[in-house]
Amino acid sequence: MTPNEAILHAVQRFMAGHVDANEQDGYCLGFVTSILQEAFTLPIAEFYSRYVKLRADPAAHWESDGPWARDAEKSLRSLGMAVHDPQPGDLLFIWRDAKSERYSTPEKPVYIGHVGILVAPGLLVENVNPAYRPHSFHRGQIQLTPTAYWFSPSTVIRFNPKGA
Repeated sequence: MTPNEAILHAVQRFMAGHVDANEQDGYCLGFVTSILQEAFTLPIAEFYSRYVKLRADPAAHWESDGPWARDAEKSLRSLGMAVHDPQPGDLLFIWRDAKSERYSTPEKPVYIGHVGILVAPGLLVENVNPAYRPHSFHRGQIQLTPTAYWFSPSTVIRFNPKGA
């Protein structure tokens, strides 16, 4: 099974109610790491310690907030996992999304970023407030969103735990 197939299988198991994932409001990266944990039996703490090492913004947020989607995007891109041809199972990131009220100033907004998983051509699954996705299928915080109603991703990551 390829890494993308493993990710899609984990998403299917989540959608069928066979596994849990982080559905907490505002935790898009937590949802994705829960899926990666299921796909690769990769503990979440190991994912962060092994793959998310770079801060995308100088704001010292890790001590209190933990890594953001922007940090994961930058770190995974630096590991050579970025691709240009999105395929189901890939992680789609938007770096300029979800402005941090805590670290932003009027002169300099700081963005947390956002991430979802492409599950089929033109369709992704994401953890986002339903108010931001009126055209999505909602199940609590988890949305199935047509990419036509999404934003162009800043980075597409083909996650491979053996490739880093």
